[in-house]
Amino acid sequence: MEDKQMKIRKRKWLLIIPGIFLICLWIHAVYRINREIPRTKSIVYQNGEWVPWKNGVEILVKGGSFMEDSQIRGNQNVTEGMRYAGEMKLLWVDIELKNTSQTGARVDCLELGAEAPGWANIPNPDFYYTINEGKNGLQTELEPGENIEYSLPFLLLKNNFRNSEWKKVEQKEYYITLALYPEKKMIAVQT
Repeated sequence: MEDKQMKIRKRKWLLIIPGIFLICLWIHAVYRINREIPRTKSIVYQNGEWVPWKNGVEILVKGGSFMEDSQIRGNQNVTEGMRYAGEMKLLWVDIELKNTSQTGARVDCLELGAEAPGWANIPNPDFYYTINEGKNGLQTELEPGENIEYSLPFLLLKNNFRNSEWKKVEQKEYYITLALYPEKKMIAVQT
């Protein structure tokens, strides 16, 4: 009987010791990776401030406003496929892009993101081209010194929020995100 119990103890230790070793190895790997890859530093710019973006292009966020569900559904240009089952809102953000370089610069507004605590999205091309009537393409080439203005729609769906959050969705602080790593660059949107 004692022989059997001794074998069981040996088996337990044969499982416990490698398990402890693997946990220590994992902790060491996580520590090493966290030491080698620096943490993201957030930089928040103010609404109405020209901010360098990329390729010599600067961006100015002028402000934002919300379009309610009834306004979206009532727009004659909005197709049935764009009418989601639940309630929705569009956050329209007015921006201006300026090429400060001596050469042409290609810009893609789909590289911009909007975010708030618990929510993030990119401009919605369907609503941009339908409601905004796509006066400027979301991807364009800016000549040296050229400025271009956009009004970008960011879709918010009630299904993505708790009811208590949805009631306060317009009071949240929103940001336009230019870059995520190594520096997270954001511009505050005044709604």
